[in-house]
Amino acid sequence: MKSQNSQKNEDRNIFLVFVAILVVIGLAYFVYPKLHSDVKDIESVNNVVETFGKRMQDVNLKIEDQDILSLTIEKEYGDLVISPDLLVDWLRDPSSAPGTQVSSPWPDHIEILSTEKQENGSYEVKGNIVQITSNDLSDICIKDRENPACIITDYSVKQAINIIVEKNREEGLPWLISKVTFGDFDINEYSGWEKIQNDEVGFFYKYPKKIANNYVLTGENWLPQIIVDSSVKDFNCDITKKGNKTKEIVTKTSINNHDYCVTTKTLSQEGTNTNDYNYQTFSSDKGLISVLFSLDYVQCSTLEKDVQEDCKSTQKMVNIDNMVDKIVRSIEL
Repeated sequence: MKSQNSQKNEDRNIFLVFVAILVVIGLAYFVYPKLHSDVKDIESVNNVVETFGKRMQDVNLKIEDQDILSLTIEKEYGDLVISPDLLVDWLRDPSSAPGTQVSSPWPDHIEILSTEKQENGSYEVKGNIVQITSNDLSDICIKDRENPACIITDYSVKQAINIIVEKNREEGLPWLISKVTFGDFDINEYSGWEKIQNDEVGFFYKYPKKIANNYVLTGENWLPQIIVDSSVKDFNCDITKKGNKTKEIVTKTSINNHDYCVTTKTLSQEGTNTNDYNYQTFSSDKGLISVLFSLDYVQCSTLEKDVQEDCKSTQKMVNIDNMVDKIVRSIEL
């Protein structure tokens, strides 16, 4: 038989367990609805911000007709803001309004970093406006932007944004934007570039996936070859003398305060000139770095006269010197 003390201890333990269960049930009864409500509120707030971000690309702030711009801002943002005063401020100074300033890059969406509830019941959303170009999209996006397989592979510019979202006491969405503050820009100089690994040596580097236009062609297998020779301790550039009519020309140039020895070999074919390039530069920590690639240039003089100038100016827009220097700076041993 159990002693009287043992029975008392057992009864007390049962009582404590019962009390603990009641406490848990009570907490769940009072706390869970609040937590569930907060989760739903955050979901609604984020949805408003995400919708706001997607509509930015449909607001062309460069429209000269103020009436059309006013209608556009009202149409795209009117149902997302809690006060028309915010719209009026943007209309008075379109440069301070969210939207598209240039044709490319354009604002694609808002990347939400945090959503925090404030003491007055409003929410503060911190994030970035992500701006992209066509080079930042996967190939399938070019054919079908709404395809689920369409993904953003990179970004061109990010701008910090801070948004205050308040409870709507009237008809419409349950939460609306009351204040928008823009922050600093983060410019991605390697937008549209691919990062790959050199299989033989193992170092990484970046290169532009696309540099071609209608008058400068790269071919289907465009991939610059990178050679890093750490055994080289010094480097001299033997410049081609003036008057030398060789098809291979060696020049020396400075790109962003970095010295390069550039060897160019030109092969002329019908309608195009193929230039084989070898850019070489010396780095104290990496040694001799060589960047080799080929580009085909349309012979502008063989085109119709009305497009010859466009051909020449378009070819000049391809800054291969800057491209090579960016490739070299991206090398990771």
